[in-house]
This record gives sequence, C-alpha cells and structure tokens, in this order.
Amino acid sequence: MAPASVRNNPRVGLYGEFSWVFVLDEKEKGVTHLIVRSRTSYGPRLFRMLALPLFYSGDFIMAWMMLRTIRQRVEQGSGRPQATKRVEATAGG
Repeated sequence: MAPASVRNNPRVGLYGEFSWVFVLDEKEKGVTHLIVRSRTSYGPRLFRMLALPLFYSGDFIMAWMMLRTIRQRVEQGSGRPQATKRVEATAGG
C-alpha cells in the first residue's frame, strides 16, 4: 500500500501483518460451507485509519471473486447445471 521508501523507513514506523484462512465445513452430505476469514494488524494509527476503508473494500471484492470462481469450477466439474443462487460473502475478522 505504501512505497518501499516509506515502508522501509524506520522513522515512519509502518508495520503490518495479514492472515487469510479458508475452512471447509461439511454440514451434511452434499452441503459444504466455505468460510473465509481474514485478520490484519498494521500501524501507526493514522496509516490504519487511512488504509482501513481500502482494505475492507478490496477484501470484499477479492473474496467475492474467489467464491464466484470456486462455485463455477465446482459446478463445471460436477456435471450439474450452474446454480442460480447468489454467492454471498461476509467479512470476518
């Protein structure tokens, strides 16, 4: 998000950590939920306040695109017609 000259400058003090978890939760035969969770920690506070809206919108778009692609691949491989349901993405944290 920030140029290398800013990220690597110890006077600025930028730091950040990010994790992404994918969990397959089988509810019953033929029904599996994909749970996507992300967690971030970054600072200093001003950088966090400025970057947070960008992170949440980017995270939502990325998750939505991944879930849509996973659904398409699963349905193409199963030989059944494409579902007409929407893919729902929720933000976790």
